[in-house]
Amino acid sequence: MSRRRLGARAGAAYDRSRSGRRLAVRLERAMIDTTPARWRLGQLLLAVPLAMLTTAGFGASAGLVIAAGAVRTAGHLALRVRAGRRADALERGAALLARCLGAELAAGACAEDALAAAAVSLPVTERALRAVAGAAVLRTTLGESPGAALAGAVEGRLEDRGLAAVAALLSLHGRAGGNPASFDRLAAALDAAIATRDEARALTAETRLAAVAVPALAGVLGI
Repeated sequence: MSRRRLGARAGAAYDRSRSGRRLAVRLERAMIDTTPARWRLGQLLLAVPLAMLTTAGFGASAGLVIAAGAVRTAGHLALRVRAGRRADALERGAALLARCLGAELAAGACAEDALAAAAVSLPVTERALRAVAGAAVLRTTLGESPGAALAGAVEGRLEDRGLAAVAALLSLHGRAGGNPASFDRLAAALDAAIATRDEARALTAETRLAAVAVPALAGVLGI
């Protein structure tokens, strides 16, 4: 058996492992299109030259610890930052999706057609939102109602609570009808909530920076 096939089997085994599945979820939330095994391989390729530098300056044991800690910490921070950007994009995009749905429903579209049209009309820059909306449309083709499909695409994650509210309203509209203007009111409420959150973040920025910097420094130093 060739080394390439052995490597592929080892990678597939890691992807199926508990650790690999947890990492796969984090990669998906960070919108990084790779497998857990390839992510770990990339970290290893970064660690080797870094270890050569750190061992020259700090000795073998300390250098390896510092290099491994730096790569591990950098990976955690990269995933956290990317996941945070995705969560922020979805939270801000919920109001946009609500307005798109309201406009389609006001034009006379049914809930299913409104969801499909809204997914197509989203700006290409809204990558995370388009992915969620596209997944919801796909679920409707499998027989789910539009509201349930959007809720399923959201998967109940905390960062998608704005989209969960949109899904709940769409589900209600699909079952009982209603005024499409309610989507505009929901969008306004979501915008207000985001403005309040942004103000709170600005007031606590220094504390949050310290919360990230201290663990990162500890990881680099191998503490």
